[in-house]
Amino acid sequence: QDAGGSLHYHEIQAKIQAKKLFVFRRKDGTVHTDPKVMQKRVGTACLQSPLFVRTAYGRYAIAKEYLNGSNTQGAVSTSPLRDAIYRVLQDAGGSLQVKEIFARIRAKKLHVFRRKDGSVSTDLKRMRYCVSAACIKSPFFVQKK
Repeated sequence: QDAGGSLHYHEIQAKIQAKKLFVFRRKDGTVHTDPKVMQKRVGTACLQSPLFVRTAYGRYAIAKEYLNGSNTQGAVSTSPLRDAIYRVLQDAGGSLQVKEIFARIRAKKLHVFRRKDGSVSTDLKRMRYCVSAACIKSPFFVQKK
């Protein structure tokens, strides 16, 4: 955000380390010191996240409107379910359990749950699982314990 434009993932990683925003760890919990591995992890995170758009090879910028899918070209569009979850949480003004999010999505008819063949799903357990999976996989939502 400080840069005001796009940055190469090497530059992003350098800023993360300089400001001590994140500690890169191995699977065993020890701290990573290899800059190439840390840069690769930053590049992968930028590439996979809808929060960022790729402006050139290895360069990323913050997506302008990542929630409504109108990013600049080449950006990953988000799911309508994720948008519905966001709207429910925004209206609630705080955290909710998955069953509460699911109930509000159904009550307000914010999302139509569909099967792989395109037909409308009526399996409540499966629909609630979809809400839960979307919450877990999305970088927009944080689980509170």
